[in-house]
Amino acid sequence: MHKWVKSGKLSATKGSGGTYSIERSELERVTSARKQVTSTTVTPDVIPDNTSTSNQPLDLSIYRTNTISELKYAAALEAVTHERQLLREQVNELRQRAEAAEERSEAAAERYHDSIKTMTRLLEDKREPQKRKKFLGIF
Repeated sequence: MHKWVKSGKLSATKGSGGTYSIERSELERVTSARKQVTSTTVTPDVIPDNTSTSNQPLDLSIYRTNTISELKYAAALEAVTHERQLLREQVNELRQRAEAAEERSEAAAERYHDSIKTMTRLLEDKREPQKRKKFLGIF
């Protein structure tokens, strides 16, 4: 019943103590719909040659039968599981791409800083000024 309430198959109101209250009409609606979908008896098409057995319908109520809704939920669950797997693969691929892009970005930033340092060294003249040669001893 809890699963039916959580999945929306059965409507109920939640009480203050965490318990659910289900109206009788709602419960009858769900159970009658379930009885209509499930098969309780099947009559065999072929009559056996053995006349000692009675021609009683075959009782399949001991077997669990799936309702149409349960089959829909199973198919939807399978589809969601497959989509989830595809999304996980896509996330892993995107994570790898992001890591590779980050490594390339770090390498580019390092090259940029190295080129800035090189240009700064080239622009700054750190050579000692040469002594002027005296021209005719005047300068």
